[in-house]
Amino acid sequence: MLERATRAVLDAAGQVPGLWDRYVVKGGLALQYVYGSPRQTQDLDFNTVRAYARALPEDARGVLHAFCDALEAGLGQVAPRYGFARLDLQFREFLNEMPVLYIRVGYTHVPERQPPSDDFVEMQVTLGDQICETREADVDGLPVRVPVLEDIVADKLRVLLQQPDRRIFRSSDLFDLWYRAAHLDGRFDRARVVRFLDEETRDWHTLPPVTKASYRDPAVKLHAAIRYDDVRAQLPPSFVPPPVDEAYDALLRLVDSLDLPDD
Repeated sequence: MLERATRAVLDAAGQVPGLWDRYVVKGGLALQYVYGSPRQTQDLDFNTVRAYARALPEDARGVLHAFCDALEAGLGQVAPRYGFARLDLQFREFLNEMPVLYIRVGYTHVPERQPPSDDFVEMQVTLGDQICETREADVDGLPVRVPVLEDIVADKLRVLLQQPDRRIFRSSDLFDLWYRAAHLDGRFDRARVVRFLDEETRDWHTLPPVTKASYRDPAVKLHAAIRYDDVRAQLPPSFVPPPVDEAYDALLRLVDSLDLPDD
C-alpha cells in the first residue's frame, strides 16, 4: 500500500500546473525507477531546479509551504483513483538553515478515519541544493522530472564531503556511488560529473577542497561507512552488497578517474 501511496503523491504533484516546471524528483526513488538501482525506497525527495540555485528567496518558508498547498490540492484529485478514502498532508517541519521542509502524507482506505493516519509517505522538499541538469522520465506511466545521472553522481560526491561537518551519516550514498561505478561505468560522462561537482560546491564555503585526497580523509570514510549494513534492508534478498571497505575502494577508484586536483 505504501508503494501505491507513493505513486499517488507523484501523480498528485503532476496534477498541479507548474510544479513539474519548478521541482525535480531526486534521491532513491529516482535512482530506483529511472536508473535501475536495486535499492528500494519509498521516501520522496523534491528539489527546486535552477530557479533558486544561486539566490534563495527571502520568503523561503513561504515558497515551501506554497508547494505543500499546491500538492494538497492535487492529493484530493487523485485519492479515489488509487483507492484511498483520503490523502492528507498531516505533518510539516521546516529546517531554516537548509532550507528544507519535511512532510508526511497520510493515507487511509477508511472514509470515517480522520487524520493523522498511522500510515504515511515521508517527503523532503529542498530549495538550497543546486540541480545542474534535468531530464524527463517515466515512473510506471507517470511523467517525472529527474536529475541527469552525472548530476546525481556529483551530488552524492558533494554530500560525502559534507557529512563530517554536518554530522550526518548517509551510507546509502556510498552504496549508490559503488553501484554507479560497478554497474554503470560506461553510461555517464566523467567530464560532466566534474563540471557539475564544481557548480554544486562553488558556494559551499564550509566544504573542504574537492580533491582526490579529500575522499581519503578518514573522517569522510567513517561517516560514509557508519550504518552501511542498514542498506541491506533496502535491497532484494538475492542482492548482496559488497563489504564496506570494498565499496569505498570502488568509490576511490571512481574519484581517481575524475579530473580533480590531487591535493
